[in-house]
Amino acid sequence: MPILTKQPLKQPLYLLEASTFWMRWRGWKACLQGTDFVTAVWLRPCRAIHMWGMRQALDICFLDESDQPLMFCPAFPIGGMRWCSQARSVLEAPVSYLSGPEQFAPWAVALQQLRQTGGGVWLGRA
Repeated sequence: MPILTKQPLKQPLYLLEASTFWMRWRGWKACLQGTDFVTAVWLRPCRAIHMWGMRQALDICFLDESDQPLMFCPAFPIGGMRWCSQARSVLEAPVSYLSGPEQFAPWAVALQQLRQTGGGVWLGRA
């Protein structure tokens, strides 16, 4: 079941869970981006990210063991590296989709749904 957001998204967003070594290693770079949707990745377990080899900045959010935000890194630049020792997972999203706490509510619902079903979840798609 899709998760509708209170704030309209520029495009529907597909949140993909990356919980295996290979999926985490490939990360956001390997996700397909459509012309009518964008993709975000939930990396778990994860405490650090790097932006080496990326083509664009991303919004990054470090999460604790209860999937609550610890740190937001909006428009995190190419070539950067960041870690959070308390983090248990990380969300990587296109810029402007996860730039601060005011945007987190639909993500919390999506993460809960992903924990129950695995795979992926749509945000903002009717």
